[in-house]
Amino acid sequence: MMSFFGRRERSSAVTCSDSLSVRYLVFTCCMLTVIGVLPSPVADREVGRAWGQAPGADRQAFKVNGTLKGMQNGMLMVTGADKKDYMVKLPKELDKVRYSGQAAVEWLSNGLFVRFETQMDEKGRIVGAVKQIEVFVPDPQLQNNPATMKEHVPGVHLLGVAGSDGLFSDEKVPANSVKSYRVIAQLMGVAKSKMMVAAGSNRLQVEVDPNVAINVSVPGMDLCQPGDDIAISGFTYPNQPQFVESQTISVTGKQLIGQKVKKGSKAAASKATTKSRKEKKDEAEADGAKEGAAKPKADDK
Repeated sequence: MMSFFGRRERSSAVTCSDSLSVRYLVFTCCMLTVIGVLPSPVADREVGRAWGQAPGADRQAFKVNGTLKGMQNGMLMVTGADKKDYMVKLPKELDKVRYSGQAAVEWLSNGLFVRFETQMDEKGRIVGAVKQIEVFVPDPQLQNNPATMKEHVPGVHLLGVAGSDGLFSDEKVPANSVKSYRVIAQLMGVAKSKMMVAAGSNRLQVEVDPNVAINVSVPGMDLCQPGDDIAISGFTYPNQPQFVESQTISVTGKQLIGQKVKKGSKAAASKATTKSRKEKKDEAEADGAKEGAAKPKADDK
């Protein structure tokens, strides 16, 4: 009996405490809204949660495509296709932000995960140069099955079912036949036109085509640059239509990652112009100081 009544008393105390907490939260949100500290959508949402209403009831689904202008403190500055400026809050989950773009060969570095297709003869020798490389980040939550292993698990994967050609035929397969493979590997090094990779237990050296296309598809905002195209899906609030709480973000790079600035290019000219202006300003100040020092004073005459 004592145990039963003890639990009942504690339950009453918790209920009373919860009731007081709810009232305090409602009062605080209302007061902060009145004095302008807390935006009304936030207050409405917290009050709604306190009284058991569904969270996000005051939000409105929103999508916008536009141009990335900058990023600061977890907020993105975006100009939409409608010419309006938006402040976009990043999603909590990193995998909800996807970046896709292209990179220069110079950008490739040790440790990156890559996948590409190549051909090999019956002795395992690679035939031809690699013309397309994809840089990606493995997904640890992805289950390994025959369909996903050829896309994410390091190794040399035969495209198609081994031996399927001529499986029900009396015709012999030529000994010098060449087969296609997909290589999932970690980059070990790039030197001139050669690339060294570790594909599971295999170490391969492949030739890279001079005009190789390097596609990058990774999560996060690390590679994003101002001027990139961006597509956002999320929510806005009636009283703050320019503020977007994003759920998913897709960024498409407009600039080649890791490309070296060539002499005579627009980027180099712009950089040189900016530098020359600064130098001119410094030189003008230095010349002014020299002229002031060179002028004879009245007492010197």
